[in-house]
Amino acid sequence: MSTLPSVRELLAAVFRNVRWIAVALIVPPVIAIVLAFVFPKVYQADAKLLIKPGREFMPTANMGQNEFALPSSTMSEVVKSEIEILNSKDLAESTLKKLSVGSLYPDLAAAPEDVALERAVTRFGQQIEVDQIDLSNVVNVGFKSEDSAIATKVLDVLLADFQARHVTAYSSGQTEPIEAQIAAKQKDLEALDAKRIEYQNATGAFSIPEQRASLIQQRAAVQTLLHDAEIKSSALEQQVAFLKKSRANTPKTAAIESETDPSSQGANDAVQQLMALRQKEQEMLQRYQPTAPALVQLRSQIAQAEQFVQQAKSSGAKVKTGANPLLASIDQQLLTAESELTPINTQIDGYKTQIANFDDQLKRLQESELEVNNLQRQIDSLSADLQNLRTNLEQTRLAQNMDQAKISSVSIIDAPRLEPRPVFPKKTMFAIAGIAIGALIAGLITLLSLAFGNTIITVEGAERIFSVPVVAALPDLKPLAAK
Repeated sequence: MSTLPSVRELLAAVFRNVRWIAVALIVPPVIAIVLAFVFPKVYQADAKLLIKPGREFMPTANMGQNEFALPSSTMSEVVKSEIEILNSKDLAESTLKKLSVGSLYPDLAAAPEDVALERAVTRFGQQIEVDQIDLSNVVNVGFKSEDSAIATKVLDVLLADFQARHVTAYSSGQTEPIEAQIAAKQKDLEALDAKRIEYQNATGAFSIPEQRASLIQQRAAVQTLLHDAEIKSSALEQQVAFLKKSRANTPKTAAIESETDPSSQGANDAVQQLMALRQKEQEMLQRYQPTAPALVQLRSQIAQAEQFVQQAKSSGAKVKTGANPLLASIDQQLLTAESELTPINTQIDGYKTQIANFDDQLKRLQESELEVNNLQRQIDSLSADLQNLRTNLEQTRLAQNMDQAKISSVSIIDAPRLEPRPVFPKKTMFAIAGIAIGALIAGLITLLSLAFGNTIITVEGAERIFSVPVVAALPDLKPLAAK
């Protein structure tokens, strides 16, 4: 058997308590409607703000910062920030001070100023509503008050103060610090420029690339002269060595006159030819290297002539000897070669000194270039900083002008407007709430009657209570009258 009351039992309980249920269904709605007429009327003024992406929300880099590494804010974060400013206590205090606490809350006029202001701020926070409209950058601002004129007036003052605070909060700063930085860096730049000019005047490093090219060109020219002089000196040294060797191998005496028969005339001619060949050899040594092919061929001819002369001598011809004239010629050539070698060696030493001087100048020029480049890098860095500061100064001045003109990215798209009907109390809502409360009380009365009533109304109730089946049910019989 079911432990729950049946429909018949419920209906029986309702009819049994119909009076109380009727009272429960009538009294709460009546009370709710009476309260709706008794409670003071509360009006609400609404305004809408549009938050646009603007200059205030763009990240700005300070000196030395990389602007691409700066964090950026999403529009959702920006809108939430604006909502926090609208809900801030400072904004509420500023609005209350401008309108006076006594005009908004007359009951707080007699309280001390600081206590009244604190209580007024608390009430103000309860009366203002700031909500973001879904899927948009629009913020709805509402204010509730019993006085319809005050609600609109409060929103006007609040939004005006909010826009001013928005401009102040996102202000880009003043131009004076940037101007001070520009002046300091300009002074440093002038000092560095003067230091560079002074260094260039002291070292003569005015046009270093051209100076280096000129020194390298002059050194190359001297190096060419040194190479030529060394070649000539080497040739002369070889010539001197050869002449000394030839002098040592040349006999001091030579045949200067021969007594031969007419048949030995050929031998005499061979001697003359040998002397001519030796003379030619000495002349060629002044113009050619000892290993030159012409000299090699000439020496081969001299060897053949010497062999022919030796054969002529061995034939028994009588030759008169004397001082060898070839030896005097060799001495003359040796003296000439040595006299030419001395100034050439002196020139070689001078060329080497000039090359060393050029190398020293190039080294000093390299050191000067490093110093000048270092100063120039510092000047370029300061110039770049100055350019950035001047750009920031222009942007700051423009931002200041826009701030002074109260130009911001927050626009009022819907001015404060009062709802024609009060938002509280709403009679329909009160009536619905009264009916709901009455129905709840009526249901509660029925349940209490079923749960705690000590009367069995129906057969189903008897079976549910005693958990046994009912065999028969007798009607309610009235007693018979006595006879």
